[in-house]
Amino acid sequence: MKKLKAAIYVFINSLTSPKYYQHIVETRFSFSLKYFAVLALIASLITFSSTVKPITRDLSEGIGALETTVLSAYPKDLIITLKSGELSINQPEPYIFVMPKDFAAEPEDAEPVAKTPSNFLVFDSNGTLNDLEKYDTLILVNKTNILVQSNNKVEVYPLKDYPDGELTAETLRSLATEIRPFLKAIPYIVLGFALLGTVLYYFGFRLAYLLIVSLLLMAFGALRGLKLSFSKYYQVGLHAITLPLIVEVLSDAFQYPINYPYWFLMLNVLVGVIGIFYIKNGAAKSNVDANTKP
Repeated sequence: MKKLKAAIYVFINSLTSPKYYQHIVETRFSFSLKYFAVLALIASLITFSSTVKPITRDLSEGIGALETTVLSAYPKDLIITLKSGELSINQPEPYIFVMPKDFAAEPEDAEPVAKTPSNFLVFDSNGTLNDLEKYDTLILVNKTNILVQSNNKVEVYPLKDYPDGELTAETLRSLATEIRPFLKAIPYIVLGFALLGTVLYYFGFRLAYLLIVSLLLMAFGALRGLKLSFSKYYQVGLHAITLPLIVEVLSDAFQYPINYPYWFLMLNVLVGVIGIFYIKNGAAKSNVDANTKP
């Protein structure tokens, strides 16, 4: 309970009391580092918790929709056979899969990109590179290769690199059933990486970023004639980051981005500069008191 009260006391004063910064430079560096560690941990958890529901919902819905689209789009009477590096189908060619509407549609706020092909996949045993444009398709499969349009170029995948097999609507459904448990795990795997990324952001990037803040505060302190070591300026930065960190967390949690360049750095430095003013004034007052003693 005492540690909790102490942590709350440090948090409130780092946030609201510039005079408290006079006390900060008198404490050990480890004290400020522990404070930042607790602050960063709480910020990480709040930021992460605000993304859990959207990530799991969007990924789960997206994976489910993709599975449904693939299974419903595959014709019941289509059999694809690959043997000795050569592909054949049991239907007249060219056999065309039209581009699904969900794939072709673009968000209203999306930036202009290359036109989406009207067809997703075309089987033509005698198809060539030129037929990609002729069929207006994303993928063209001929007897021996898979041709794919990608970033204004065509990538070729030889079928000889794939094992022999046969694909039907039934085998596709069986495959979907087998991999479904793994697909359901994808949102949680992504969440794990999201949590790791959030922690690294606060404990890695922000600690490195504070080196820049400390240099700026050190330059200002030198102009004010304040003689402190670099580690003390870094300590000031560790506490001065409290306000911008809270603003950033709330901005992320409520999905209200702050579109102002370097606002975090400027706010962090501003709080630190105010703290340095009080540190300097406190040091000057101490010198005056010492000189006026009888």
